[in-house]
Amino acid sequence: GGVGLAAVHLCLRQGCIVYATASTPEKRELLLSLGVTAVFNSRNVANFEEGVQAATGGDGVDIVLNSLSGEAIPASLRLLRPFGRFIEFGKRDQYEDTRLGLAPFLSGLTYSAAHFDVLMLRQPDRCRQLLE
Repeated sequence: GGVGLAAVHLCLRQGCIVYATASTPEKRELLLSLGVTAVFNSRNVANFEEGVQAATGGDGVDIVLNSLSGEAIPASLRLLRPFGRFIEFGKRDQYEDTRLGLAPFLSGLTYSAAHFDVLMLRQPDRCRQLLE
C-alpha cells in the first residue's frame, strides 16, 4: 500500500536494508525493482518469517512496520532483534481486541501504534507540525 511504499522509499534513502512483504508476485517484483533486499509473501506467515531469518543470518531486524493481522504479529515480533521496534499501523487486531503474549517484550522490544487519523482528530495542531 501507499504507507508501505512511502516507508520503503524513506528507508532506502537513508541507506537501510529493507525486507518487505507483499500479497502478489507483481507487488513483490515492484518492491525488488525499487531496491528492497528481499520480498516475501505476506499471505504466508511461515514463508516470510523463515525468509527474513534466513536473509539476516538469524539476526532478525531492528524495526517492523506492520499492517498485517493475526499470526503475522507474533511472527513479526519474533523477527525483532533485542530492543527492536514494532510499529503497528493496521487496526484490525486492535478493533478485535486480539490478545498478544508479553514474553517477546522481555528482550526490550517497543510496540507502538501509529494511527495518524486519530492524531489528526485528537491533536490536529501536533499533526500539522509533523507534516510541515
